Amino acid sequence: MTAEELVKHFGMSAHPENGAYIEKHYEHSGPGRAASGSIYYYVAPGETTEFHVIDCDEYWCYTEGSALEVWLVEPDSSLVTVKLLGTDDGCVPLIYIPQGTVFASKHSKGSSEGTFLTC
Repeated sequence: MTAEELVKHFGMSAHPENGAYIEKHYEHSGPGRAASGSIYYYVAPGETTEFHVIDCDEYWCYTEGSALEVWLVEPDSSLVTVKLLGTDDGCVPLIYIPQGTVFASKHSKGSSEGTFLTC
């Protein structure tokens, strides 16, 4: 299936930071904090997700579609590290994002297919 077909297949909804998602698992460890969770996530062609802070460690795993740029703000707020998630040259299939990191993502330029991943 293409990334777009996977969105329809799993019945994904709009995500608060942009993109589409469906939650597959969520476990609380205390008030307002996740112990673990997993979602399917999709970023459409040309779409950018909002910068936000996560409340638990996350792993972003590429599944299908075009590459995705992931911007991580360094702890001193002076530098943004860009990582490419995907299978193209220069990309990695998995990115670890530690709790408390400010980050966002953007669909890579030049592709008409979105990006489907698991987080």
